[in-house]
Amino acid sequence: MPKVVADLADRLLEGVSQEMRPAFEAAAVLRYFNVDALAALLDGDNAEALYAELRRWPFIRSRREGLAVHDTMREMINEALHVRTPQRFRTLHDRAAAYYEACQEKATGDERERCAAERLYHHTCADESNGVHLFQAIAEEFARYRMMN
Repeated sequence: MPKVVADLADRLLEGVSQEMRPAFEAAAVLRYFNVDALAALLDGDNAEALYAELRRWPFIRSRREGLAVHDTMREMINEALHVRTPQRFRTLHDRAAAYYEACQEKATGDERERCAAERLYHHTCADESNGVHLFQAIAEEFARYRMMN
């Protein structure tokens, strides 16, 4: 089944240049993206131009937070990436987790919670065991907060 998904993802990405493929992979790893998030995953490699190019594709949709790869397409690209190059899959999720951790430190209110949720998601995708430990730490902190208040 994973090979079928990888082959289907290849078919859907026909016409995507080899230069754009890493941008599609990074965009698919993120549940939504903007120029800053894309730059964090791609080491800043011309993120503005890549973002502009990505927005032209039919399976990219607008969201309040920026853009997103259509859910089904995102799942297929992620599965193909995970099967073919698991280290790249993990690296991209690690970079995303670091990006959202930095965002969380600067953010307040709802934005801080959104960054925390994205950080947890990407930690879990990169390494499920570490993600579970992070979730436990967050849950324990929340429980302590609730007990004190």
